[in-house]
Amino acid sequence: IHLKVVESDNESGIFNIKMKLKTGTNVTVEGKVELESIRACIMYDESSMEADIEEMARNIKKQLEDSKFTDVKLSINHVMEQPEGSNKRDDDVSASKIFKAAKIFIYNLTK
Repeated sequence: IHLKVVESDNESGIFNIKMKLKTGTNVTVEGKVELESIRACIMYDESSMEADIEEMARNIKKQLEDSKFTDVKLSINHVMEQPEGSNKRDDDVSASKIFKAAKIFIYNLTK
């Protein structure tokens, strides 16, 4: 698992997770955390995993909402080549909030 969290003056609230699932599927999650909202895209490279990824996304969304994120937007995309991640965010968001969100993604993608 490779986790990148950005908490600087001009780019904060961003996380990027790159990992390989037990099935061998490569997954990248790019997300932005704001005060009470999160926007994230889950990208995977094995088309046969679509139903599994959709189920994981439903579980992730529920857990994020249970963790006091009131506005959760998740998208899922099948991509052959995983992106490097270059989202930018101007708001200051605490690292603990970003790690909390990233932990939910990692937990659900690895169980």
